[in-house]
Amino acid sequence: VDSCNPSTGCIFDYTCDDNNACTTDTCNTETGCVFTDISCDDNNECTDDYCTQEDGCIHDDISCNDGNPCTEDSCNPDTGCQYNTISCDDSNLCTTDYCDPYYGCMHEPIICDRGNGTIAQCDPEEGCIFGCDEWVEVVIRIPLSDLGLGPELTCPDDDDDAWNEVIVKIAMEDLGLPSCTTYEIEDIRYVMELP
Repeated sequence: VDSCNPSTGCIFDYTCDDNNACTTDTCNTETGCVFTDISCDDNNECTDDYCTQEDGCIHDDISCNDGNPCTEDSCNPDTGCQYNTISCDDSNLCTTDYCDPYYGCMHEPIICDRGNGTIAQCDPEEGCIFGCDEWVEVVIRIPLSDLGLGPELTCPDDDDDAWNEVIVKIAMEDLGLPSCTTYEIEDIRYVMELP
């Protein structure tokens, strides 16, 4: 606003304040007031940057919650949201651990199936226990003729030249035997001759 003071003469006063905290206000002698938008970018990928006329720049923290209980959500100022897969390992060998995207970590008990319709015990530190009380060594004598071998390929001992011994492990309960907590394993060695 131009005015004149009787004592000092002409006064050229101006103001370019637009009362907007989101602009930088300047004056160009040729064109007048200039209102330039300011930048509110704080170079932080973890904030949402914007400007209001009253308050100026605002930097709100963004949410990195992906709604997935199987990820650990965080934010890196340089790269933004991070979603790291969580570990559901409960250090229990008797459970199968996995993560359900709806319920989070799941720990399902494993079944120590012996393969004969019965279930063995499970130890959290050792897993399924298929110990000496589960199995017994059995010697099966198979005629060499069933293997396509003749007596000339056998041992010189006449008592053994017609048989081939094979040691296998069979569930003791399949043989109707008690566990090795009652009998020593060495004492339960059976010979089964197959015709």
